Amino acid sequence: MKLQCDRRFAILFTVYFIAMGFLLFWNFEQAPVNINKTLFGIEMDKYIHFAIFLPFPLLLYGICHRSLTRPWHAAAFAIVTFLLGALLAGATEYIQGLLPWRMANAGDFEADTLSVAAGCIAALIIDLSRQFRTSVKNIPQ
Repeated sequence: MKLQCDRRFAILFTVYFIAMGFLLFWNFEQAPVNINKTLFGIEMDKYIHFAIFLPFPLLLYGICHRSLTRPWHAAAFAIVTFLLGALLAGATEYIQGLLPWRMANAGDFEADTLSVAAGCIAALIIDLSRQFRTSVKNIPQ
């Protein structure tokens, strides 16, 4: 399988990754932001973590979707991307634990990995439907 990258998504992923670092590691204690502490009984920062990590697999899919030509390519992509996302989530929580103005939280890690899993499933569905549409177009009549 030859890897073909989409530069537009690669640039977008780079911007996203920088923004992710800012949101996860910046000291927001002095920020004049006042948000509710919970929504439906779930801490608000869990929603924020979910929103931060959801684009991760989708942008990676955008970068390399041209290389996924078989269903097993899509499945392997989803598994590898989930593992990378979980590793990134663990690393961010570890680094947050080292920062004096942040703290590591297992609940944040759970929200991050759940988000990565949701994004991987969405990317898998998108790619399999793309492959199915392509194969239906190529059926001789």
